[in-house]
Amino acid sequence: KILRKETKPAPVPITVCLPLIEQTRLEWAIEKLCELNVQSVQLISTERCQWGTLSAKKMERLFKIAEAAQKQCERAWPLLISHPLSLTQIVIDPQRQNWFGHQRAYELKESTISNQNVVCSCAHELVRSSCIFIGPEGGFTPTEIDFFEQQKVQPISIGQTVLRTETAAVALAAIVGQP
Repeated sequence: KILRKETKPAPVPITVCLPLIEQTRLEWAIEKLCELNVQSVQLISTERCQWGTLSAKKMERLFKIAEAAQKQCERAWPLLISHPLSLTQIVIDPQRQNWFGHQRAYELKESTISNQNVVCSCAHELVRSSCIFIGPEGGFTPTEIDFFEQQKVQPISIGQTVLRTETAAVALAAIVGQP
């Protein structure tokens, strides 16, 4: 449902790829990403995900939570939530800025991205159109990190503290989404 779109800003062109985590934490992340005016959430299944898929009932609950958040924050456009895909099913658009959250982004082989500088110096570039992959508890596996490197998805970190999945998603979306 579109609410008074003429008076509200369009969603920030950010897609957050969010792993299947415990339902209440996933619901919280969906609510906050909607409030941050993120354009879309792609649910993903990774090797360390708690769930492989979501039932129709759980997906419907996520849509209702997003709709309630949309109304509460007077967001004009609905948050787009896509049904879960495995990480390797995701089509990575090379025209976008593609990032994957990694606590030790600055330590990864062949990475020239430094910890805080990425978020600070690239925030305006990221807002154009970006996709941020957030890892599950335990992070991405070495195989998944290799997948990202092959797809030229860059690591990004917002610090040396290990964040919960939903916290990392909201923090990165908030930082990247600032004009």
